[in-house]
Amino acid sequence: MKQLSIIIPCLNEERRLGPTLQALKQQSVAPEVFEVLVIDGGSSDGTIALAHEAGVRVIQCDRGLGRQRNTGARHASAEWIAFIDADCTASPNWVAEALRFIAGANADVVVGPVLAPESGAWIERAWGKHLEMRRRIAPKSCRIYRFLSTQNFIVRRGAFEKVGGIDEQLTSAEDNVLACRLWREGFHLAYDENLIVWHRGEPKSTRDFFLQQVWHSNRKVWRRIEAQGYGGRAFWYGIVHVACVAALLGGAVAGIFANSVLLPATMLFGYLLIPMMLAARAAWITGSVDQMFSLAALYLIYGLARASYILGLADLHVKGKRL
Repeated sequence: MKQLSIIIPCLNEERRLGPTLQALKQQSVAPEVFEVLVIDGGSSDGTIALAHEAGVRVIQCDRGLGRQRNTGARHASAEWIAFIDADCTASPNWVAEALRFIAGANADVVVGPVLAPESGAWIERAWGKHLEMRRRIAPKSCRIYRFLSTQNFIVRRGAFEKVGGIDEQLTSAEDNVLACRLWREGFHLAYDENLIVWHRGEPKSTRDFFLQQVWHSNRKVWRRIEAQGYGGRAFWYGIVHVACVAALLGGAVAGIFANSVLLPATMLFGYLLIPMMLAARAAWITGSVDQMFSLAALYLIYGLARASYILGLADLHVKGKRL
């Protein structure tokens, strides 16, 4: 019997799925101890053919990340279920580390770091430092579920079924909500630094990064999250940016009438100080001072995108980018 079932949701992932399957094929353990299930949401490219060629199981269902992951869990044969994305590369010892954890059975859920590729674009490397900072501070909080991701998520079947699986109505943050439910039900969540995957799908341009954060801010998603009593700081960060932009515009108008640049310049400095302080914090925690200005730029873009929730612009759907 398989000890681990690995679920990969896919939709038109022909260009990105290959390295993911190849990394799983090259794991340091015997292939007989785990299975790989590609859950296809209606691909029109060569995704299914690629999966069949790799010798993994392919299951088709309706499109939707939550729906596809739940479908994979229902078809999994192992007691432990692992989720990884089609644009993620598992480290060579990923399955071995998962099995080591399972053998210990000290928790019901284990996740590991999702790292940016070292050869990635500057946005990938800088945002990777932000994610590293979140991982480093996570163990200090009992609410570790805020930092878990289904890009690298292993859960006991019984725990997954007890909380009803993944909310299929959510189009983002479904992994955080799942982890929150598991935590509230009293299941033990653990973090393993050696359970590593590399995420190849982070945005590589400022435009794509902005659109990604707009997608994360989708109003329907946040309303459902808030209805379940799960919230985050992104909403308040968006409010801060709305207030700052409003003040900056007001200062600019006042400066025009007063024929002075002092007021708008002061407000602009104060506004930019917010992402700079956040960047300095992340750079200090991760020991990456060289990334501070890149982080500041991304925190600024992040705030403007999240402010779209407040302004009603977050209903934008980034077609073709997400499942």
